[in-house]
Amino acid sequence: MDSLPNESVFQSSVDYNPILRYYLTMKTTIDIPEEELKKAIKYTGAKTKREAVVSAIIDFNRRQKLAELAKILGTFKNFMTRHDLKKVREDENGD
Repeated sequence: MDSLPNESVFQSSVDYNPILRYYLTMKTTIDIPEEELKKAIKYTGAKTKREAVVSAIIDFNRRQKLAELAKILGTFKNFMTRHDLKKVREDENGD
């Protein structure tokens, strides 16, 4: 089975193919505070406002999925400390 193209190829196809754009995107008008949008462009490294907004939405959705996963799986109360990890690595390397 063929895998889906990577996101950048897919996004380019959506941007430049009006048929794909019609079926796979939602055009909307929103009022975004200019300073917040400038920060989003700066922090995401986006070249366009659209790219910054899409990047922020993708990141937000990813974080929400991780939060849901943490609720389901829980967290580690007795996870190893940095000191424990350093000791394990030293033992593995024979230091």
